[in-house]
Amino acid sequence: MVNQNSHSENKEAAVEALLKGSEKFHGIDINSKDYMGRSVLMNAVNNVDIEMVRHLFKVDEENDNVGPLRIDDTDHWGGTALHLIVRAPFKLAGEYGADVNVVSPDSFSNGLPNRKAGYSALDIAVEQKAYLTSLERDVYYYDMVIQFLCNNGGQQFKTENVC
Repeated sequence: MVNQNSHSENKEAAVEALLKGSEKFHGIDINSKDYMGRSVLMNAVNNVDIEMVRHLFKVDEENDNVGPLRIDDTDHWGGTALHLIVRAPFKLAGEYGADVNVVSPDSFSNGLPNRKAGYSALDIAVEQKAYLTSLERDVYYYDMVIQFLCNNGGQQFKTENVC
């Protein structure tokens, strides 16, 4: 049987070593992006790897040669880490001071138009809740996220006001 804590600690140690570097190699940029324009933070959020998200912030805070971690960067679809977490059934939003009112850009980095242009995280949560309600699915998570965003100054730009 695999020790889950040991695996998590090994993964965190490997990520920290890659970010910090050594005498033999320069550390990688904590904000570098993959083929979808997502940073390591965005991928950790998208995978709902909360421990890794916390670890990334810890490494950034404790090491002058790492970061600063750009939490409001967007991927090729205009989503930020906060936009990604709103789409998943888990809560991390705002714990590290993300701008709750950042909106998706008008177009993607490749120039194609973004159908979610101008949407805030609150707009996306409201839309997701409406969609799940139409399917008669549980929306408790979205109720919590919407309440959290409303309580923290979240604004809506594209959906009916719920705050």
